[in-house]
Order: sequence, then C-alpha cells, then structure tokens
Amino acid sequence: MNTVQKVEYEYKVGGSLPPDAPSYVTRRADFELLEALKAGEFCYVLNSRQMGKSSLRVRTMQRLKADNFACAALDMTKIGSKEVTANQWYKGIISELIRGLDLLGKVNLKAWRSDQNGLSPVQQLSRFIEDVLLVKVPGEKIIIFVDEIDSVLSLNFCLDDFFALIRWCYNQRVDNPEYHRLAFCLLGVATPSDLIADKRRTPFNIGQAIEVKGFKLEEAKLSLTQGLAAKVEYPEIVLEELLDWTGGQPFLTQKLCKLVVDKAESRVPHIEGLVTQYIIDNWESQDEPEHLRTIRDRILNSKELTSRLLGLYQQILQRGGVDASYCAEQMELQLSGLVVKQQGKLRVYNLIYQSVFNGSWVEKALANLRPYSEAISAWLASSCQDESRLLRGEALQDALVWGTGKSLSDHDYQFLAASQALDKREIQKALDLKEEESRILAKANEEANRKIKRANISIGFGSAVLFIMLIVAAIAGTQTWQQIKKAKQAEQEVADVNQKAVEAQKQVKMAEQARNFAEAQLREAEAKSKVTQQEIQKANEELGTVKRELEKVIEDAEPKRQEAMQKVSIAEEKIVNLQQEAVKAEESSEEAAQRQKTAEERAFAAQQQVAKAEQKTQEVTQKQKEAEQQIAKARQEATIAKKELENINLELNAGEIELKAKEFTVLIGGEDGRGSGVIIGRKGDTYLVLTAYDVVSKPGGYQIQTPDRKRYPIVSGHLIKEVNLAVVQFTSTQEYRVAELGNSDELKEGTRIYYAGYSSPGLVVPQSVYYFFIARITERWQMQNNGYELAFNGVGIPGISGAPMIDANGRVIGISGKANINENINQMVGIYGVAIQAFERLRAEQISTATPVTLLPVPASAPPSNISRRTFFCGMSQGRPATIVRTPRGPMTLIVWTNEDYTASGWTPERRCKEISARFERLNSSGQLKYLKAGTISGQPIICGAISRNISCSRDTVLFTLPSGTDANAVLDRLLNTRAGAESTPIYL
Repeated sequence: MNTVQKVEYEYKVGGSLPPDAPSYVTRRADFELLEALKAGEFCYVLNSRQMGKSSLRVRTMQRLKADNFACAALDMTKIGSKEVTANQWYKGIISELIRGLDLLGKVNLKAWRSDQNGLSPVQQLSRFIEDVLLVKVPGEKIIIFVDEIDSVLSLNFCLDDFFALIRWCYNQRVDNPEYHRLAFCLLGVATPSDLIADKRRTPFNIGQAIEVKGFKLEEAKLSLTQGLAAKVEYPEIVLEELLDWTGGQPFLTQKLCKLVVDKAESRVPHIEGLVTQYIIDNWESQDEPEHLRTIRDRILNSKELTSRLLGLYQQILQRGGVDASYCAEQMELQLSGLVVKQQGKLRVYNLIYQSVFNGSWVEKALANLRPYSEAISAWLASSCQDESRLLRGEALQDALVWGTGKSLSDHDYQFLAASQALDKREIQKALDLKEEESRILAKANEEANRKIKRANISIGFGSAVLFIMLIVAAIAGTQTWQQIKKAKQAEQEVADVNQKAVEAQKQVKMAEQARNFAEAQLREAEAKSKVTQQEIQKANEELGTVKRELEKVIEDAEPKRQEAMQKVSIAEEKIVNLQQEAVKAEESSEEAAQRQKTAEERAFAAQQQVAKAEQKTQEVTQKQKEAEQQIAKARQEATIAKKELENINLELNAGEIELKAKEFTVLIGGEDGRGSGVIIGRKGDTYLVLTAYDVVSKPGGYQIQTPDRKRYPIVSGHLIKEVNLAVVQFTSTQEYRVAELGNSDELKEGTRIYYAGYSSPGLVVPQSVYYFFIARITERWQMQNNGYELAFNGVGIPGISGAPMIDANGRVIGISGKANINENINQMVGIYGVAIQAFERLRAEQISTATPVTLLPVPASAPPSNISRRTFFCGMSQGRPATIVRTPRGPMTLIVWTNEDYTASGWTPERRCKEISARFERLNSSGQLKYLKAGTISGQPIICGAISRNISCSRDTVLFTLPSGTDANAVLDRLLNTRAGAESTPIYL
C-alpha cells in the first residue's frame, strides 16, 4: 500500500534546507532567480554567509527540474582550492558536470581527454561544453550552478580565463543558437571585483544580480508560524518580535524560532530573555553552529583592512548609519554580514549584532590592534584638541612603522598626521632654543674671558709697579722695609683675587647655562662683574699714575716718599674692595643657581600636578561615559519593557476579544458551500445575522451553526443593494451573545484589528475549523464595487467570507469579503472588507423594501452535504492551457501545462489539459475527490483521488502521471497548498 509521507516540521539552523522543508521561507529572490534562469540569463547571488543562498539554489534547482531543466551544482569547496593545479581544477569541473548531468556511461571521459592533449585546461572545458554538454543533453535547457565561488580566491593560479569563458558562452548565442540552452548561476561570499577585475572579460556586467534580503513578516509567517503554533499562544506576534531582534537574518531567525520551541517555559515567551541568555551572553562560547564568530573573524582577519573596517563600523554605530558607496571597505563590511544597505545608508543589520558587536567591542578590538590605542582614545575624547596625547619621538616612529602597508581608519590617519605636525614643531622649537642657548653661552664666555684677561693684565701690571715702588722705597731708606712687606702682602692678595676671579668665571658659566627663569639673576651678576672690571680698570689707571709719580719720586727722592706710600695704601684698600665685590659676585652666582634649581623643582611639581589633573580628567570622562552608557541601557530597557507591556496588554486584549468573538460568530453552511456571519440583533426568539451576500446568494437550503455547535435553519434573508452584505434570521430559545457595532469611520491605515470565522471543508481539512486572526488596516478608499472600503493584511482561508472584523474594544466594524490578489506577482496580499457604517447607512433605507432571498429550509437534523460544489475545466492561464477549478468565490488555477516532452506521442499540453481536467471533474462528481494522494502505477509516479484516507490509488482514480524520477509527494504538497490557498501560484507540469 502506498501512503503519503508527511514531512516532519523542524527549524533548520545552519546548512542548506532540503527542498521539501516546511520551514523554508519563499522570498522575492526565489521568483527573480527562477524567472531569470528560465529566461536564460546569467545570474549571480553574492552576499554574506548564512543568508540562505545554498537553500535558494536547492529549491530553485528542484523547481527547474520539475520543468524539465537539466541542472548541475558545482561546489567549489569540493573541487579544492589549496595546492591544486589548474589542470586538476578544470578536470574536477568536468567530472562534476558529468555526474551532475547524469552523463556517466554516456561519455568515455578517458578517450575524450586523450583527444584534447595539447589544449589548455580552459580550452578543454570549452570543448567539453560545446562537444559534450550541448550534444549529450539534447532538447533541454542546461543550468550550471557554481556554489561557494569565493573559495576560488585562495587558488594559486588566475581564474580570469574561467570567468571569461562564461562570458564567451553568453556571447556565442549570436553565432550558435545552441548556447541559448546554457545558463550559469554563481553563488558565494564575494564581490564581482574580487573575482575578476578586468571589465572587458568579466561576465558580471552582462549578468543579473539577484539580491537576497532578510525575511519579511509577510513572507515568513506562512512558513515559520507553523512550528510556533504548538508552543505559543500568538505565533504571528511572537514571530514579529523575533524579526525585530534578527532583522530577518535567515540563520538567526531560524535559530530564534528553534530556541522558542526548545527553551520557552510558557506559551507567552519572554523573547528578550531567550535572546540574552542563549545568544548574547557569553556569545563566543555558545555560538553553535558558528555564526557570530564567523563575522568577527572576517573583520579581524582582513589584514590591512581590519583597522579601517573597525573605524567604519564605529562610525556606523555612533551615527546610526553612514552614506553607502562602492568603496572596498564598505563592500567588505557588507560581505561580513554585520551591516546592511537600507535606503542609501549602511546600518547595523540587527539588534543582536548591535548588542554583541557594540562600542566596547570595537574599542577593545582597536586597542588590541593599535600600539597607541590609549593615546588616540584620549585625543578623540578631547575633540582632537589635547596635544599632550599626541605621539612624539620614538613612539611616533614606532606607530608609523606599524601603520606602513595598512589601510587605517580616518581617525588613525588624523591622529598620526597631527602627531607628525606637533613633533616637527617641537623639534624646530628645540633646535631654535638650542641655537639661542649656544649663542648666549658663547657670548657670555667671550665676555667673561675678556673681563678676566683684562683683570689679569691689570693685576699683573699693578704688581710690577708695586714691586718697583718697593725697590725705590728700599733705596730711599730702611724705613721703607715695612712698606715693602706690605707690598708683598698686597701682591699675594692680588694673586688670591686672581684665583677667586677664575672661580667666579666658573660660577658665571654655570649661571649662563641656567634656564630662562634664572637669566635675570645671571644678568645682574654680569652687571656686577662689569662694575668690578671698571673698578679694576680704574685701579690700573691709578697704578699707572702711581708709577709716574714714583718715577718722579725717584727724581725728587725723599720729599715725595711719604706721599707715594700713602697712595699705595689707598691702592691696597681699593684692591680689598675689589676682592669683596668678587665675593659678592660669587654669592650672586650661587644665589642664581639656587633659584634655577628651585624653578626646576617647581616646574617638575607643576608637571606632576598637570599629569594628575589629566588622569583625573580621564577618570571623570570614563565615569561620564559609563554613566551615559548606563542611561542609554536604562532607556533601552525601559523601551523594551514598555514594548513588552504593550505586547502583553495586546495579547490579553486579543484573548478577551477572541473569547467574545467566538460567542457571536456563526458558521453558515449549505449546498452552495460555507461561510461565516455575526449575530447583530435579537427580538424575542429571532436572531439577526449579518454576513456577505455571496455566502447565501444562491437559492438552496442553508443552516446556521451557533457557537455551541447547534444548527438552525435560516428562516428568512435579505440582500442589501450596492454592498456585499446580507441579513438572515434564525429562531432559537437559547441565549447567544449579540455583537456590539462599532464606528468604522474611525479606522485609519495601520490600525490593529481582529477577524474570526469558520473555514470551508476542502481537500486539506475535511471539516470546518474556527479561526481567530490579528491584522492591520492597510488601505481605506471611497466605497468601491460591492461596497468595499477597507483592506487588511489577513490570511485568506476559504469560508472566511462574511466573517466579522472587530476593533480593539471587541466591537464589529466590518464584514470581510474577497481576497486581494496582486496580479503582478499573482499572490494574495490581503482581504477586502465592507465597513459597518455602510451597513448602518443602507439598512434603514433598504432592508424594509429589499426583495427577500428565496431560502429553502433544511431540517435541523439533516447534516450539510459533503459533496463539493466546485467545477473543474480546462482553460487558459498566462497564455498556456491550465486546469482551473470554479468555486463559489471565483476561479482558481491549479495546474499550468507546459511540458512538451509528450507531444511526439500525441499528448500535447492542450490534450493533457482537457483529459486531466475531465478526470478531476469526473472524480469530483462521483465523490472520489475528497482526498488527493501520491502513489505509483506500473513504476510511474502518479497523483490520484480517493474517497477516504485508507484507499490506495488505482487506475480508475488516477488524475495524472508524472515523469520518471519525479518526487510525487512534493508535487502533491504543492497541489494541496495551491488548492487550500496557502500558495497563490499554480504548479507547472
């Protein structure tokens, strides 16, 4: 017995999702890539890691194969990238193509290769494409997927020829139409310029880039809420909160969904707590499978670009985003996955990345990278004004050597440039100061030497004169002996004065080398030395006079001797005075030196105070920064708490409204199908129900099923003109809630609403099920055809027509109508509804005069018929024959017939459409289309109808046969999804 295998639901964290994975999220990229490859375009999907590129490839290949495309996938990591030669690499490409396109046994590869001896590897691949692929795979379009293309960047040979070959294949379509059958798709983590820089040979300027973006709520809710539904109360609200954290990043979104299923402790999970505990806290140790560490390593291992990437990311964090451009740093940062381009700005991809790779992480990374991290941080903190933080001398030279060959951030370059400018100014200033000091010292030395020389000459000359005078005095008489002795003493004292003058010169030199602070005292000492020199010069002049007078004494002899001795005494007294002046000069020099020392000590103390002040400033700045971070964190926590409180209130409110809505929402059923309605009034035992007119528009027997599952026949009904509304009545002695009507005029775009109703039994769910949904008003118009004024982003389930639309106060503000289909993408994007105010305005003037609907009463005990009132026929869709089912809510395309492989045997797409549509209608009329099943007949996969789950497929119940090798279960799932409205696109066979 053949049974349909149900795929177990699970969230896939890491790696490619299987083709039939129920958690796969269909995005815009799925449609763009599929249509571009069908049109024969060369495509490339280049993005950061773990964005779902490989899963997209797997799903696209499955769809292409279902449409009879021949597909092969080349995984570049499997072929190899390290220590592999060009010849080995191209041979690996050919071998993988043979396996992927099922050419084993059809090609003698060894013989073929021997015929290609002498050709280069890329020439051999070109010959293989033209002589083998386009010949051995006849009549089919061939798509070659090249996955993990970034691994070729580590090859030790150039691959420009490989990419040029792809471009050549595209250009060959002009000369050889066979090449229209061949297309390529490249996938990986790289930019086109990383792979090939030569614009004349690159295929990227003729191909179509497919942009893979994160999950959006409308895309993800149909797939991802299925796994959450069994674990949480409101899966769509939970999913929306998850996407707020992940920004739709596929890997993180799947991981968070799995965390909720595995770790949540209540049916109203605390998402922030789960994210913090299992992802953000200690993220490096619990990052399994690896994701955050991959981002970290790509940034920190970018060699010369690391500093610039960190600097750019720091700007994005601080400013909330920067203008996007095509520079190398921005492209590399996007490939890391950390940032994403949104509305012309580069922004942090999501809140998780911002929490993990925060400002502290960037500063720490830069600190580990820069040898001058502390200095640049302090300089930037001072708004680039504190020059004491700039580098000088050897520290600056070490920093410049470290930065050689690296691409640094703008702040690094500004800091180093400012340091160089300051260092140059200080060197020039030191040179100027040294030159000035040398000039002053040389001048002082010259002046001191000149003074001492003059003093020595004067003292020497004075000594000679004194000696002559003593001799003359001795000759004059014995009475001059005492004077001679005194003269000798004077000579000794002169020698002492000379010695002390030498010492004074040393002190002068010491004073002259003092700093500017002591220069005033030194100049004073020099002034005193100058006075001393003048006195010495004057004494010398007086000694000259004495000599002349002594000569005269010699002539005059005794009369003048006494006078001469008196003058000698005066000269001795002046020498003593000079000696005292020299001593004072020495004392002044010592005092100047002491003042210089004191000044140096004060300067050192001042420097220490400045250093302490700077340290204190840094501490205050750090505390201020920490306080700002705490305030920011507190604000963020307050915002999150506020949002959580709002969500809790919304959830509580939604729960109350759901209980209330279930009490006044009814199921309306009959031979023409089923719909929903709402109790809006009661008079005695008669209840008034408002619904959509297409629910009860055709004559027949109708019943109302109340919330207690009791059934009552409709006793009367009226259609309201101009709008898709009807009012019907039933009688009962039971107490049922009557809905309160609200004011639909207050509704605005974005307003949160609810709607509830019962599904119709169909191919998937054989019985009616009560649903309660949360939605938002997406548009408001003036009244359209059928009275539609409102559009909301709901899920269109067959049977939901006539369901009440409910506001936040539990009041009915509209009645749901038909699904809103976007014809450009052939996909349901919402539901239209009739505003309750339209009903209020029209019922007063029309309900009393409206023509009653002919409704045949059905006994309350008679169950509604299970026979589907739908009709299958062959029509046209997208210009092709298609099997279409006509339902009470309009036609729905199930299958578009495109495969022409059976045309040679007479089974054209038109004939298959007519025959198989007739089978659908025959089995439907006989009640054998209650279930669809997958099976095999004579080894061929088939789809058949069945009257119950336990009946196997037979030749009499076969609907259509599938090509050999087709996964019948996958086709069945797609057919069921299309029939139930879960997918808006038909299947192609």
